[in-house]
Amino acid sequence: MADSTAATADPDLDRVAASRRRLAAAIVVPAVVVLGAGGIAWADLAPAPPVGGAAARYLPADGSAQLQLDADGGADVVESTRAVGPTLLLELPALAADHVWGQFDDDEVAGLRLWRRTVTPLDHEVPPDAGAEPDDTAAPDGQVSSLARLGPEGVGLLATTGTAGGLSFSPALPVLPADVAPGSHWEGEGEALPQGFATYRVEGSAAAADAAGEGCLAVTLDLELTPRDGDPVAVTQTDTWCPGRGVVASRATGPDGALVVDARLQPLPDDAEAPAALAALAAGLDLAPPAFAWNTAPGWTASELAFRIVDPLYGEGAYPGIADPLAVAAGGTVAVAAGSELLGYRPDPAGPVRAWVARPGGGIVALAAAGDLALVTTTERALVAYAPTGARLWRHALPEVAVADPVADGAGAVVVVTLPLLGPKRQHGAQRRREQHEAGGEGPGGDPHHRDRAQAGRPAGRPQPAGAHRIHDHLGQIEQGRPARDP
Repeated sequence: MADSTAATADPDLDRVAASRRRLAAAIVVPAVVVLGAGGIAWADLAPAPPVGGAAARYLPADGSAQLQLDADGGADVVESTRAVGPTLLLELPALAADHVWGQFDDDEVAGLRLWRRTVTPLDHEVPPDAGAEPDDTAAPDGQVSSLARLGPEGVGLLATTGTAGGLSFSPALPVLPADVAPGSHWEGEGEALPQGFATYRVEGSAAAADAAGEGCLAVTLDLELTPRDGDPVAVTQTDTWCPGRGVVASRATGPDGALVVDARLQPLPDDAEAPAALAALAAGLDLAPPAFAWNTAPGWTASELAFRIVDPLYGEGAYPGIADPLAVAAGGTVAVAAGSELLGYRPDPAGPVRAWVARPGGGIVALAAAGDLALVTTTERALVAYAPTGARLWRHALPEVAVADPVADGAGAVVVVTLPLLGPKRQHGAQRRREQHEAGGEGPGGDPHHRDRAQAGRPAGRPQPAGAHRIHDHLGQIEQGRPARDP
């Protein structure tokens, strides 16, 4: 075979050229490798598109709350729960859970991204015990929950429970498609109740709603529900969605064009002045502990509590997800902390019935009852108060996590103690600590309140108290002060 390599007549020039070719190879090959690796690294660093696409940015954060004001004068507290996995599915009534679960493959369930929206009326009264005499007064509505999935298709509604008009959708009813934008149009259809007892068809559209804020959308859903043995029912609902805030306005009309819903929503930030609707509810609550007839204790008998779910549409079912701690409020409401959720049960001779669920934000650290209130502290350094109906009253930001149970001081206030990690500190023997709280401020009329507490020595590395925080009038008004130390 002929040699195709060109050569010069000068051997020295050939050696120089060969050296240059080897040098070029030594430079180019590593450069290609580095550039290739850099390209791979750049691809790894590039943010992956969020699950749910553009729709994801419209969902509110986990634990966020809003006050919903209805045009008819009603008011509700709306809370949002964000979770990964099937837990929120398992909290549905059994029939609804089975219907919804069937649309997912087994390998999808563990990674489900779910969003629950609870609406708790402020004018709702706690139902009487089952043994009480009934009357003809219509009971006010209780808490209503909507569960949606954030998936590759966007936001899809899975179920609405807590009302006689509840529904469960398979496949999920499309609320916000993944590519939602002004001018978007979409549609969907499927079952609206188990076993095809009702079907749905929906057409949706989105338009810009800049008057409500930058990036907001007015989303209209024209929904047609058809019972198996009935005529179709048409409902039109227009919700204004804003990034990170969720729905900020809602308007719905029924089959005859009658107005069904007309509401505006506003955020409930930490330490904000209580809106009039919440202040009115809180004013009727009492921090006094319940009065138990302890003299009857010798006649008590032990029995296993059967916690239950009773849904107006889906009926009764057992609920096994009970965990410590729990607290009993003055009205008999049993509040149970389960991870990041607070569950409220009303007493019933057949076993406590779940009346509401709440999501204070973060994990629950401590739970206590103070009269009518259920109080929790969270890993997000917050103290959150709930009414007996499950409506959030206020959320107060703390400088550190409070691990001790909140307590009522008997003077119309709630006291919490925060315990940050201040580093190792060894103490020996007992230490007397006096904490002074000013109930009425300085000057005439001030009511200094002293509390002495004996503390045993703490081992090295234990957190040390950082301060006591006194919450006034159970409306979230706050005074803070570091404990005064005795010499």
